[in-house]
Amino acid sequence: MDIRNRDQLNKIFEEVIRLIHNFVASAISLVDHTRNIYKKLYSSNGEFPDYQDRINVEFASDPLVQFVHCLRQYCQHYRAPDISLQVSFTGGKMKKTVNLLKEDLRIFDSWNATAIKYLDSIKERVDVYELITIYHKKVLDFHVWFNSRQKEIHKIEFDLLRKKEEELLTAQLDHFLDTALSIKEKSNSGEVDIFYGIFNSRDYKELSGMPMNEPKRCARAIELIEMHLPVSDNIKKKINAWYKKQSQ
Repeated sequence: MDIRNRDQLNKIFEEVIRLIHNFVASAISLVDHTRNIYKKLYSSNGEFPDYQDRINVEFASDPLVQFVHCLRQYCQHYRAPDISLQVSFTGGKMKKTVNLLKEDLRIFDSWNATAIKYLDSIKERVDVYELITIYHKKVLDFHVWFNSRQKEIHKIEFDLLRKKEEELLTAQLDHFLDTALSIKEKSNSGEVDIFYGIFNSRDYKELSGMPMNEPKRCARAIELIEMHLPVSDNIKKKINAWYKKQSQ
């Protein structure tokens, strides 16, 4: 804020303007992406009838949402917005906010009627952080709902897919274990090779913190596998045999 550091403040303003541009552009990209998914999968078969109602309530008729969508036109097709830094004190604490100026926004003549309602509701400025936070929560809540509805609609297909994935991973694990155990000497295959496709980075990291020759490492490996897919007694025996071979 020191006048001697005004060049740094200007750089911060430039960065904020760039990020605002990216935010509104990505907002519309996500709108188009979601709409295309709906059109491709559901618009002609009626499997997702509550989609458009939710869109109308949460987005089409919401002044703040429509303001963000029109702000994309403003930033991409009109000009970079003017922003200001406001410093205030509340309860002895200093608060800094970056704002869009209502006076500057009003010059743009392509706001739709719903976005104008939002502009009419503010006094002099729009708190950028508050605007983005509210919009982000609305979009996040919608996509959590959208994904949950897809899982409901396609439950049979998802269940079949999970079953096939489990079958594939089980066959793959069985094959890797047989290959490693068929070699007389100590196998060069590590856990990364044996449990490929089953474990994630956290699983591997947890196992690496235990000595290879400790029974609890083998037991924990089986527990971790069972968190991802069912494990037969036969495969458990092979896993035990493989760990025993590594500790020799």
